[in-house]
Amino acid sequence: GGSDIDLCPKELQSEIDALNDWVYNDVNNGVYKCGFSTTQLAYDKASQGVSRGMDRLESILANNRFLLGDKLTEADLRLFPTILRFDSVYHN
Repeated sequence: GGSDIDLCPKELQSEIDALNDWVYNDVNNGVYKCGFSTTQLAYDKASQGVSRGMDRLESILANNRFLLGDKLTEADLRLFPTILRFDSVYHN
C-alpha cells in the first residue's frame, strides 16, 4: 500500500534543503562541534553557531507549528532528536 505522508513535497524541496543545511551545521552538528572542541576559540565559535541556530529556530517556531508552516517535513524530523535532547544533554 501507498502512504499519504510526504515529508519532502516537491514544492517545498528547496526550502527543506536550505533548512536542513543550516540546521545541521549550526544545531545538529553544532552541539558536537562544541563537545569536541579542543580550544576555547573553537568552542566559542561553535557555541555562537548553536545560539544563532536556536534563536533562528525560535523565531520560526514562535509563529509556526512546524519549520515550514503547518506541514510536517523532513526538516522537522531531522531537527527533532537534537531538540529533544538539547536541555538535558547539551545545555546543562
